[in-house]
Amino acid sequence: MININTYIGIPYKDKGLDVTGFDCWGLFAHIYREYFDIVFDEQYPFTPGKDQKKIVNAFDSAIEGKRWKRLTAPKEGCAVALSKNNIIHHIGIWTRGGCLHCVKGIGVVYHTKNHLSRNGYGRVEFYEWQKPKKARKKKQS
Repeated sequence: MININTYIGIPYKDKGLDVTGFDCWGLFAHIYREYFDIVFDEQYPFTPGKDQKKIVNAFDSAIEGKRWKRLTAPKEGCAVALSKNNIIHHIGIWTRGGCLHCVKGIGVVYHTKNHLSRNGYGRVEFYEWQKPKKARKKKQS
């Protein structure tokens, strides 16, 4: 399980990728690298905080590319896709029955699903990373 106390209170930093400061993607990528040994192809598939359309497109293309499987209920370590306006624009990690995420102007916080709703996140979706399948070698005759 993720040690949330290690992260809560770390400040928000635009394009931040380490414990000196994170943005939502930076925290997400750091946790996946440190706890699950998953390193994403692109360090930044968008410019955080500025390219909302690119954020949405990056996440949508990852889902369409079958890298992420939508879950009906959260699982430990799954991605939490969040939206205040019905367009996914924020990401966190589900752990210990809640969402660890980094909020601009606040830093890393931990919220239960109910708390996310009370903070205006009307759309909360859960996704599980699907490891890429290795290509099978063709048998030669």
